[in-house]
Amino acid sequence: MRVPAARNCNRQPSPKEVYVNSAGLDDTDVALLEIVRFYLQTFVVESSQSWILALKAAEKYFGMQEGARVGVRLLLALQEMRFARRSVFSFNAPQCAGCSMYLTEHERRLTTSISALRRGRLGPAQAEMMMLCEGHDASVALSAFSELVALLPRLEQVALEVKC
Repeated sequence: MRVPAARNCNRQPSPKEVYVNSAGLDDTDVALLEIVRFYLQTFVVESSQSWILALKAAEKYFGMQEGARVGVRLLLALQEMRFARRSVFSFNAPQCAGCSMYLTEHERRLTTSISALRRGRLGPAQAEMMMLCEGHDASVALSAFSELVALLPRLEQVALEVKC
């Protein structure tokens, strides 16, 4: 799918990137993605101090008290993942209307892992985290993301109707 270019951004996605709106993310996943991108931007461009924007986004999405807790837990979990990785984490700029429409492969793996943890699917979460940590020990990072998930709003249970 080709998405129209955003104003002042003519970047085209790589073959491993997907359109955020077609990735099956729920509102919590999208909120976490935005916060993650602000934190990662801080690591790349320290002078941006976009960690402040990450905390503001956490507060906006999760409320004043819970937002602060979610923001800090997410930062700590990202740090554990970064410690386990050896290469650069590829992400899209949070404030670019064009770039932020896409998920990089790394962002997709991260959101998939968190989403799996939120749904109690430890196996897929472990697999994605192992890929993110490039085969290195992902247990500490997975534990940190599990602590984050414990703070997130509960998923609504969908009752399945059995038709006879």
